[in-house]
Amino acid sequence: MRISILGGGKGSPAGMCHRAAISIDRKHQIDSGIFSRNEIKNLDSFIEWKPECMNNFSDMKQLSSRKDIDCLSIITPTPDHFSNIIVAKDLYKNIICEKALCCSLDEALELRDKLKGKNLFVIYNYTGYPIVKIAKKIIGNNEIGNITEIHAKMPQRSFLKRVSLSSNEKNGPQSWRLSEGLIPNIDLDLGTHLHNLIEYVTGHKLINVIGNQRLSKNFHVKETSHYLFRTDRDAIGSMIHGKANLKEDNGLYLEVVGEKGTISWKQSYPEDLEITNEKGRQILTRSDFFSNDLINCERMKPGHPSGFIEALANYYNSIENFILHNQEKENVFGIETAIKGLAFFESANRSIRSNKWEVIDSH
Repeated sequence: MRISILGGGKGSPAGMCHRAAISIDRKHQIDSGIFSRNEIKNLDSFIEWKPECMNNFSDMKQLSSRKDIDCLSIITPTPDHFSNIIVAKDLYKNIICEKALCCSLDEALELRDKLKGKNLFVIYNYTGYPIVKIAKKIIGNNEIGNITEIHAKMPQRSFLKRVSLSSNEKNGPQSWRLSEGLIPNIDLDLGTHLHNLIEYVTGHKLINVIGNQRLSKNFHVKETSHYLFRTDRDAIGSMIHGKANLKEDNGLYLEVVGEKGTISWKQSYPEDLEITNEKGRQILTRSDFFSNDLINCERMKPGHPSGFIEALANYYNSIENFILHNQEKENVFGIETAIKGLAFFESANRSIRSNKWEVIDSH
């Protein structure tokens, strides 16, 4: 798959993750790109990205003149996604975009209307982990019975403590994150991961929500969201995410409770699934499973975690298999997935204002 890149320039926290993911299997080629609006930064970024074509393109139309390009991958800040996709839709048949797709449900619905005949793929990352695909299969095989509860959380500390020397949030959130719309950035940044993970792994659709939030005293944006929800299969659940918990760098955790057992996964232990039933508690790893479903998303034997970059790489591979061979449909996410997530968080924030349960209408 030949890919053009928009965004992800030098200093971008996501840029080098995407470059590594695209390159790891040597199946995809980074053909060309516009990595930054800043001309100097754009030129510096060529050194990091090393595209096949080193031409300095001035706009997307010029970039799209390259021959045999399979798709454009958009790695720009979330507020730019809508306008980027609007331009790209007339130039590329296949578009890949990072979560969150855009800043509001209205934008996503407008994109759906305007993208007829084009493929838009949305990348969330955590559903690319091999162990998460195993959890989905276990639940799909009814091994924990009918699901009664779902709990997901994603606490981080970056609003209170610098995460690392290289963190883009070492002096607080990036400037574009300090302006919020109907859906706060904390939901677009972290919550969309949890929504995607819940619906992918369980097969349930979230239909009602009520919530609460906390405002950051330092940055005057929402720093924590707490939501309760109900699903279309009569399960109840909770979702908690934020950037003001000193305990965790990235404490992503999913727990699915069934009538015959409970399954849980924590991202900081990416090889392990904990399953509890009437026989007791088990910690299972990838080596406990033998499945053709894992062949295409594993690169190293069990005990050597596939990791964040390889999970991201699985997205690019699944998108290639879909585009070229019409395979792996369940492992690619598009505008409908994004619309459901944005609808959830608009309803969740509406519930905070109304102080009552709100129906999630994804149109």
